[in-house]
Amino acid sequence: SDSAGSYHIDNLSPGTYRIVASKEGFASETAEKVAVGSSGAGSADFLLRPGRRILARVLDSDARPLAQTVVFLLDSEGKPLDSRVMTGVDGTATVGGVKEGSYGLLAFARDLAPTAARDIVVTPEADGAAELRLPPGGSLIVKVVDAQNGPVTGASVTLVDPSGVDLGPLMPTLRLFTGLPTVTASDGTIAFPHLVQGTYRVSAASGTGGKAEGSVELLDGKRASLTLTTK
Repeated sequence: SDSAGSYHIDNLSPGTYRIVASKEGFASETAEKVAVGSSGAGSADFLLRPGRRILARVLDSDARPLAQTVVFLLDSEGKPLDSRVMTGVDGTATVGGVKEGSYGLLAFARDLAPTAARDIVVTPEADGAAELRLPPGGSLIVKVVDAQNGPVTGASVTLVDPSGVDLGPLMPTLRLFTGLPTVTASDGTIAFPHLVQGTYRVSAASGTGGKAEGSVELLDGKRASLTLTTK
């Protein structure tokens, strides 16, 4: 935006857009379903207020600080927001520009289990804070088959973790970060090598529209498997 607070986004095709306004030290605001007509014109106004912070401390299971760990900000329902930070050498990171409300964090480090913290409260008078400890966790192998029990190649598989965080929107980022494939292999399987213990809800979708859902209990340090049959 310019000195008067005005902004322009050029060369937009007609349609409906989601626009996010943000500035360091201020809470971001989002305008949903902003319509742009055939003339290419649309408008959305924002009022940005000074934001607070959420302070994250990320450790391994032996309480050692974890540097270079990605921390995602989640809303009160466990859905990812448009904010992520990286921890420093002391394992800490700060998410700035946060409005009052209830939030979550999801920390992700290579070779450790993604771990969430929920119900982090931010008030007008106080910042939020959370400590997350990432264990090696257990592993999960999911196999996707069709009605004839044949392997389904190229199916996407998403998880809802034991705390209720839907990992689906973050799955491509998490998988690419570790160099793991994002879809099932030729034998219909996909591996999740590091997950915290608990019950997971698992969903699969094939490229031909077939879908399947199931759940599996995972124990720390153990391997679990689940077969899903698409319909």
